[in-house]
This record gives sequence, structure tokens and C-alpha cells, in this order.
Amino acid sequence: MGTYSPKKIVFSVAGQAISGYADDSFIKVERNADAFTHKVGCDGEVGRSLSADNSGTITLTLLQTAASNDLLSALHEADRISANGKFVAFGEDKNGTSVFGSGEAWIPKLAAIEEGAEIGTREWRIVCADLNMFVGGND
Repeated sequence: MGTYSPKKIVFSVAGQAISGYADDSFIKVERNADAFTHKVGCDGEVGRSLSADNSGTITLTLLQTAASNDLLSALHEADRISANGKFVAFGEDKNGTSVFGSGEAWIPKLAAIEEGAEIGTREWRIVCADLNMFVGGND
């Protein structure tokens, strides 16, 4: 029987650990394109193409009170000013074998601000030029 703990999901950007995750879904990792596309000819013959697009997106959902919002804002603003603010992003599920990351990642825009009666969340999108990922199981 496997056991999962969200405390064993670790993620860092520019060497800094991210913390203050939202209380439900807090990290989503996905490639931007399918690895293969296919075409079917008039006679039913099928051919497929391997995509060269290995880019991907990591979406983080943090509590609005998380100090990591400051880090992500600063990384975005530094990149906007210098146009040289790419960073390393790396994450893993220490419950099992899933890992993901990129040596060239950036934040295309700041998270939206939404205020309410309760503590809200901030959603950050991190674009990865070459997303490496392995979707594994849990211990």
C-alpha cells in the first residue's frame, strides 16, 4: 500500500525552495505539445511525426501569504528589466519516483492579485524551454 504526503513534494527555483502551497492542488507539470502527431491518408495509411518541442509549463498555486510570492515576483521583475533572468527549476516527489525540471525556465507574467474575505491564492506559471519529466509512482 502506497502512502502520499504533500509535505514530501519539493520544488525550487533559482536554488531557492518554494513554500506556502495552497491547500489542494498546488503543482501542475505538463508538456506544451504532444510527443507525436499523426496523419491518416485517404487509404488509411498512418504516419507519425516526433515533435521537437520539449517545452513545458509548471503551474504553482501558493497561498497569498506565502513568502515565495516575493521570490517569484523578484525573479520576474529582474528578467523584465534585464531580459536575462532565466533560472533552473527542479522538483521531485519524495514519496516516490516522479521528477521534473528545466535548466532554462522563466516566469512570463506576474500572478494575478485577487482579494476576498478569506486568504486567497496566487497562481504562477513557469515556462520551461526543455522540460524534463518522469511520471512515477509512490512508495
